[in-house]
Amino acid sequence: MYDSNVSTPLGGYTVPRLTNKRQSVLEAPEGDLFDLEIVRAHLRFPNPKENDYLKDIILPTAIGAVEDYIGRALLTRKVKMTMDCVPGLGGEDSYRSGNGYFPVTFSNVGAFRWFELLGSPVSEVEAFTYFEEDGTEKTFDDTNYLVDLEDKDRLARIVLQRGALWPTALQVAKALSITYYIGYGDKDAVPPQLKHAVLLITTALFTNRGDSADSQDLVLHFPQVKALLAPFIMMNFTTI
Repeated sequence: MYDSNVSTPLGGYTVPRLTNKRQSVLEAPEGDLFDLEIVRAHLRFPNPKENDYLKDIILPTAIGAVEDYIGRALLTRKVKMTMDCVPGLGGEDSYRSGNGYFPVTFSNVGAFRWFELLGSPVSEVEAFTYFEEDGTEKTFDDTNYLVDLEDKDRLARIVLQRGALWPTALQVAKALSITYYIGYGDKDAVPPQLKHAVLLITTALFTNRGDSADSQDLVLHFPQVKALLAPFIMMNFTTI
């Protein structure tokens, strides 16, 4: 029987095993977060000749600063996350972690049973595929797992169903591929607090062009900006 009091050596594979996640954008968001006239009104009608500078440089920088700070995507986009391995090395009769092997029933509990998806909020998981050692891509049937995405204040999870097993004999890196959508939807679905924070940062960046500009870090710590963003910051303490 597994003894939870037995410590796992720090060397080699630890519990939970790091799965080396990476994320890439497959399809950029459709549409803009704001109509340009709204932004110009907030800035008290800047020179129309600077529309391109505002739209192509300042606004994307402000939106990116907000998204990076809170760990959430505003407008919906399609992304792909890859993982080098499942959270535990699977076999027909055992799962490996640390220096020991555990009965396959252990794969249905604890850290072996689920992993989180990068990015938030997740609205839909489109596909879950894996690559065998020879590079063949196969679909991991959706009857094998549950997609847990209802709580938008926590990262979405892929949870292995009872009796199911993670795929085995995988290629050495980027063995798992999950395609999904993150973001609140279109511009009308983005919470007004986040849109207001984007406007405040846009104002600071547009007003200060570099000679006396506040750095992005300082802009994010303006009391008004922090008050708007604080309730939306995603906290993630896991490694799987």
